[in-house]
Amino acid sequence: MRHPSLLKQHSRSRRAKRSSRRISASPVDQHPSLFQKLVVKSIVALLIVFTTIGIQQQKIPMPEPIKADLGNLMNDSLPFAWLYEEWGGYVGFKIPASESGISNITAEEGGMYALPVSSTVSSKITRHGDELLVTAVKGENIVAAEAGIVLFVGERQNGETVIIQHPDQRQSYYRNVTLGSLRTFDYVERGENIGYVKENEGFYFSIQDETGFLDPSYLFLVDDE
Repeated sequence: MRHPSLLKQHSRSRRAKRSSRRISASPVDQHPSLFQKLVVKSIVALLIVFTTIGIQQQKIPMPEPIKADLGNLMNDSLPFAWLYEEWGGYVGFKIPASESGISNITAEEGGMYALPVSSTVSSKITRHGDELLVTAVKGENIVAAEAGIVLFVGERQNGETVIIQHPDQRQSYYRNVTLGSLRTFDYVERGENIGYVKENEGFYFSIQDETGFLDPSYLFLVDDE
């Protein structure tokens, strides 16, 4: 016959084993909480943002494909312009003007998008594939077609480029321009200067959304090339 103290010790040992099995099978330990997931995602997003800013502003040497992928990931994932509209001030889109001609679509007047160049007299817009070729005089001001947040300013494969994200998450591209003092994450108003015409042949302008390039004829009245 076992001693009572041995029986008590054996009973405590069995209870401890059962408790250990219950703890190890706990779904809380097996699956991270929603809060933990949000913390991890926030940290990753911040790392992407600060890494991209550092690469662009400090001119850190890095292969172009990797630099482009980082920029695209940040641009596609984070709606900066929408956040600015919600938390930093209202950024409204103007009521579309009547389609009576391109010369009356300026930065100061109504229109879905403003003509992205300061002078309408010496400017002409021609369709060039998915882009618009804006012919203007060298040195003329290039202006933001709509208010938004600057996502990219710098050199790309097709020349110096400015990318602006708008509150509806569309992005406007200004390619083959002479850059001014604009920096990443600057807020620009509709019609504000963002650069200068680099050559007399003009610069390239396009609007994209999550599906790709928008039809240029939807933006302005243009001449097909």
